[in-house]
Order: sequence, then structure tokens, then C-alpha cells
Amino acid sequence: MIQFLKSFFKALRESQTRETIPNIQDQEDLCRYIFSSNHVSATKVKYAAFLPDKNGETSVFRISGCTENEIWDIGINHVAKLSGRILKARGDFAASHVRKSSLDVISETSRHDLHANLVNWPTERDEQKLIAIELANSTKLCKP
Repeated sequence: MIQFLKSFFKALRESQTRETIPNIQDQEDLCRYIFSSNHVSATKVKYAAFLPDKNGETSVFRISGCTENEIWDIGINHVAKLSGRILKARGDFAASHVRKSSLDVISETSRHDLHANLVNWPTERDEQKLIAIELANSTKLCKP
């Protein structure tokens, strides 16, 4: 009986999470905050800015409907300050480019309501690099 209740409540929590976290639509705008000068040139975002972390994910934020000031505020006050880094730039792109590159983007709101992750990266580094290049090529560089 206890095992049944554990399973029941786990399934209930998962279904509530799925209902309260909206799916990310292809037309949504996303941004990748950039903290390394090596991840940008004078005119573009470099592919290294998109490579996945050790968990196989790339952190991004949903920015559709946000003003420029709101987007920079998230990067400065909710990302840079918490990590002790200096925000150098950001790259804006559409969720559709993520999915065209065989990845997916999923909402992950434990850090911020607009936070998401790029997921389903291949394990091979060369394949990751090719996808990161595709993403970087579809990204608009924005500097503060």
C-alpha cells in the first residue's frame, strides 16, 4: 500500500508539473547569456557559447514579450550576480532553430520562471560542435 501511494503521489506531482510549465513553441524567442569573451567576436556569437555543460544541457532563457531592459535585467540580476560572473553579451534566436538542429528546448523553472535548457545533445563532441555551429549561425549578437 505504501509503495502504491508513493507511486500515486509521484505521478500526481509529475502531471501537475507538466500542466503548469507551458510548452515552448517554435516561434518563441530565446537567448543565451554569454560570459566569456572567447564566445563572441565583434559581430557574432561563436559556436562554443552553445556547447552543452557536463549535464548535457545548455542554459537559455525565454524572452518573447520581454523588453530589452527586462532581458538584460534577467542576465545581470538573475544569472551574472548569482554566478559571480560579468555578462559580456547575449545571443538571441528562435526555438525553431533548436529543433531544426535535432535538439529540443524544455522549460526548467527552478532558477527563474523563464529559464529553459537545450537538451538531447549527441554524446560525440564532433556532432555537438556541428549543432553548436548551426545554432551560432542562426543567432543575433546583442551587446549591453
